[in-house]
Amino acid sequence: MEPGDAFKEFSGAISLGRYQEQQDVAKLVSFLASEKAGYITGQAIVTDGGLVYR
Repeated sequence: MEPGDAFKEFSGAISLGRYQEQQDVAKLVSFLASEKAGYITGQAIVTDGGLVYR
């Protein structure tokens, strides 16, 4: 294996077809801190672009 090969292989399974970025998590945190998420309790939300979905 060459450097980066394992990362490319692992990332190839992401349904959205791109790597996670800081903004992906920041947007979730912003939503959860807003009034729009006022009725959400005790959840585990995965921000993985669909990797676990497959």
